[in-house]
Amino acid sequence: MFPLLYKSDTQKNDFDNNGLGFIRNCTKCKVTEVRNGMYELELEMLTNDRLADSIAVSMFVKAKANPHDKPQIFEIYQMSVTDTKITAKAQHLKYIAGGNVIDKLFKSDVALTPVETWNNIQSDLYLENLFTFDSDTTTKAIVTAGRDCPIRLGDFLSGVDGSMLDTFHGEFHYDNFKIELLKNRGTDTGIAIRYGSNISTYQQDSDSSTVYSHFLPYAIVKAEDYDTGKSIGDKMVYASLIDLQNSNLTYKRALAYDFSDSFTEDDDIAVIYQNGVVSNWSNLTAKLNTVANQYVNKNYTALTEISVNITVDVAETLANLADCKLCDTVQVYFEPLGFSASAKIVKTEYDVLLEKYTKIELGTIKKTIADLFSGKNIGGA
Repeated sequence: MFPLLYKSDTQKNDFDNNGLGFIRNCTKCKVTEVRNGMYELELEMLTNDRLADSIAVSMFVKAKANPHDKPQIFEIYQMSVTDTKITAKAQHLKYIAGGNVIDKLFKSDVALTPVETWNNIQSDLYLENLFTFDSDTTTKAIVTAGRDCPIRLGDFLSGVDGSMLDTFHGEFHYDNFKIELLKNRGTDTGIAIRYGSNISTYQQDSDSSTVYSHFLPYAIVKAEDYDTGKSIGDKMVYASLIDLQNSNLTYKRALAYDFSDSFTEDDDIAVIYQNGVVSNWSNLTAKLNTVANQYVNKNYTALTEISVNITVDVAETLANLADCKLCDTVQVYFEPLGFSASAKIVKTEYDVLLEKYTKIELGTIKKTIADLFSGKNIGGA
């Protein structure tokens, strides 16, 4: 389909019509979306298009972004004009949602579901909220982002430690003015593709700063004198080193992680005797051990496993993946060894004009290419 152009002051309900009309002399238009990340549109149009004199930064473009969702709305944030063509970059509406601010200091000591958390912050939003929110996650937890200062809604959702995504995990799905946090956005397709014959490139990410053998939790808490009850500064609380049992590393490498944000209540103050002994040390370390182990359990894969990305831009393979969605899972088959591994679609590039994928990136394969050629079985491992 050709993209549609809308004025910058188009109201929410007016996106259901055709706005200023189709950009028919559009020579290129693609949408790129990354799992829990960027969602952008790029287009090129000829200067002889009837809308060439109208298009401008802050206007909106509506275009088909993938085979499954209805056409999505993007706000133009950058343009370049020559004598023959206009190029523009635009961001999905999710960036407008993310630009809102939780004005008051958001603080909740009550565990809530994602939907309850969203509802709880509505009265604290500085700007009018045009977006709805839903989630299939019913577990409850405390979102800690935004406790110390006002925070952008985008960061509260997924941009910082203690965000909704960091707390509940899952995968975001943005459908114009609707935001969803899903346990799994995609499904296991059962589709198998072959590495080495019709996959273009292979990239392994083994950054030593993101893979660890051990985890050291600590926290800095307020301290007070046992006899007088007066504040005497801060006290470091530490817990036992956690062995991550990471077989991917030959040499040990530890991550020290600050859990100070988990110690914010009056009963988390270190009460110190005159001889320097902390009277409630066992309670503080027990809490630190609990929150640290919870964090490790939730983030074990990210802490310990090397990720592998495969980029697919071969027409034959893309045709097999034509009906797939971002976050779907496929099987990658490695010839001639006969091994296979599950991989999730983590990035898509979609040609709006041709209505098909032009590039798909598969990620989170948990073993290295060296493992394949050393005869290690990675299928289901």
